Amino acid sequence: MNLRRVENETVGRRSGWRWLGWTLAALVGLAASVFVLLTVWWRGWHVERQTPDALLAFLEPTFELRVPSGAGPHPTVVQFHGCGGLRANQRSWAARFVEAGWASLIVDSNGPRSLTPSWVCSGLSLSGMERAGDVWVALEHARAQPQLDAERIVLAGWSHGAWAIFELLDRNTPDRLPHNLSGAPPGGLAGIAGLLFVYPFCGMRDVVPPRTTPSLFVLAGADQITPPEACEVRARLWERAGQPARVTVLDGAHHAFDERHPPGVGVGHDAASTRAAQEEAVAFLEALEGPTEVSAPAR
Repeated sequence: MNLRRVENETVGRRSGWRWLGWTLAALVGLAASVFVLLTVWWRGWHVERQTPDALLAFLEPTFELRVPSGAGPHPTVVQFHGCGGLRANQRSWAARFVEAGWASLIVDSNGPRSLTPSWVCSGLSLSGMERAGDVWVALEHARAQPQLDAERIVLAGWSHGAWAIFELLDRNTPDRLPHNLSGAPPGGLAGIAGLLFVYPFCGMRDVVPPRTTPSLFVLAGADQITPPEACEVRARLWERAGQPARVTVLDGAHHAFDERHPPGVGVGHDAASTRAAQEEAVAFLEALEGPTEVSAPAR
């Protein structure tokens, strides 16, 4: 009996070690797979690279251009929606910009790709490193329109759209391009007179700020999706680097306060905060009416 018990214990220990080895091997394999997937996502190896002309031809049919009355060329705000796609809030902002004498060019990144909000908002599709290409070709398109002022363009991003703009500030050289571009548009970043960020996503990593290009951060004080603290830190870093960065925090406002949502989605429409945000943005635009020295980001 004792011998049998010893044999059973030995077999049990061997089985236990074998099971532990299999478990460790599975965990190592899982970790390696996650590392590979994250590398592919970060490097953009899964994204088809297009020429600037091809990407513009893909996106341009859904562009929405609104131009104020009177003789041009008009200063222009190029708008990039949040991860949820093009919604009515973008048109509300556009109307306010036009009322203030600025043209508005709304760019839809989700629609042409038939992307659902859940895929983009979860980060599974259309990262900011990819969408930066959309920003660049839309900027190039705006510069080419005779009714728009090629030297007075403001890039405006909401949440995910701001992330895309941040990435363009860092991905605009032939050796460092947005994931969806095979080459750089010929005009570079010329004509950017200002940057407007509304409840932006600022937490991915630091980017090198553009020199002498004013920016406005409109932050939601109660935002739990893109907390304002990360953007306040970024604005302070930009200020120390010589980049004029203004921050407005709307106390009590939640993420996407300018949109109407179904009950229970964790964000809420706030008409007062929307009006305040738009007034801040218009004041920012009016301060850009004079000549602005603009250059590419420092390297």
